Amino acid sequence: MMAFCVSCGNGLPDHARFCGICGNPADTASLDSAADAPAGGPSGGSPSAAATLPSGALHPTAANDRNSLAQVFLSGDWAGAGQAVGVGIGGMLALAMVALLLIDVGGAQVSPSQFINGAAMYTGLAAGGSVRAASGAFGADAAISVRPLGLTFVGFTLIGVLFVRRLRRKGPLTPAGLGLQAGRTAVLLMVALVFVALVGRVGSTSTRSGGAAATMQVDVLSTLFFGAVSLAITLAVAVVIGLPGVLPASAERYRVSAAGPLRSVLMVVTLACAISLVGVIILSQAQISSANMDGRSSDFWRVEAGTLLMMLPNVAGAALLFGLGVPVTGQVGASVFGSNSANGSFSVLSLIDHDQRFWLWPLTAAVLLIVGGIASGRRAPLGGDRRTAVAWFGGVFATALFALSLILSAGAGVSGFSVVGVGATVGFDHLLALVYGAVWGVIAGLVGSWVAPRPVISLSP
Repeated sequence: MMAFCVSCGNGLPDHARFCGICGNPADTASLDSAADAPAGGPSGGSPSAAATLPSGALHPTAANDRNSLAQVFLSGDWAGAGQAVGVGIGGMLALAMVALLLIDVGGAQVSPSQFINGAAMYTGLAAGGSVRAASGAFGADAAISVRPLGLTFVGFTLIGVLFVRRLRRKGPLTPAGLGLQAGRTAVLLMVALVFVALVGRVGSTSTRSGGAAATMQVDVLSTLFFGAVSLAITLAVAVVIGLPGVLPASAERYRVSAAGPLRSVLMVVTLACAISLVGVIILSQAQISSANMDGRSSDFWRVEAGTLLMMLPNVAGAALLFGLGVPVTGQVGASVFGSNSANGSFSVLSLIDHDQRFWLWPLTAAVLLIVGGIASGRRAPLGGDRRTAVAWFGGVFATALFALSLILSAGAGVSGFSVVGVGATVGFDHLLALVYGAVWGVIAGLVGSWVAPRPVISLSP
């Protein structure tokens, strides 16, 4: 006699305490007993446990049974989690290999295994890890931290889309079931990233210079940590945009308010990528013409294409931050039996002082943001307060700009003999990115709410 979950209808194994799909207690009903049981419950006088327990609540005995919680976690949709992670990480590796093939213009004698190792290194960097290089010549160590966002966006977007699509196909879902599936996805992603990082470490190619070997390796811990953070952000965005009605009523209200601004910010980033691509092509063609590189233009474009596959969102994000007035900051430090450092900053206003035509840069960024504000105004909840919609767009955009400034920070350091060290970091001012993001976001939100106001719905007869 087959038992079913009374919350989502999923078939349950014998003696199951929790449903592996929705995560609710397994207060089950069989095909036969569902038709024969009295309306008041098994005894005819009191409602069943399923009727008295609120959605998502745990049965008193089941809540204390850790083995049952582990059982429902282990018996869930691992195939769906594996599909999302496999496609995402596989997409990052494939895109990295294509980019490396394009960049390898000179036809160097690189074996297929070395291409795989290189793709694994770039995938580890895309997840947020760092690469360390060690040389046997002087006992020198180096660390490089830069994130190829082209790989990051492709891989984690695939994970988020497949995560949401799989949950939609499974039917009714509760917050508990959502959390369980997110946990399964996180576990499999950690396993995949460990594999990627180890491939980058074990198979990294040693090169010799002057008889000394140098080895590059992916740092496992930073890859896992920032990979987990990236997954959490990805799944949060995916739930806000693609899974309405799953969160509790108290949280659903905020999800509805944030969905429109979040979609609009993603649209702004996408448009920035398209405009940056056009700008890079125009500038590259001008460089080819001025340097008389017509005979080698095909090699140049191959390298350019391979680089843009991995780094176009980096270029677009930097152009957007810079165009909105956030200054670029840099710091260089050196220590030789002591320490010395120097820092500086550079903003778009410095360029405008040299050439007034650079006003086109902040103007383009402002137009992009206003387009995003109009799109957010059109997606605002019907009957919502205009000030609330403006505040949400300003908050979401400020958060996105701040996160972008953190991601685009790049650093490198070299040390040797434990007494000599040189380090450099380049990035954007994080505090100003947050402040300017809030100011620009509120301005764009106001323009959007004025251009595309949403009607107020009256509930009175």
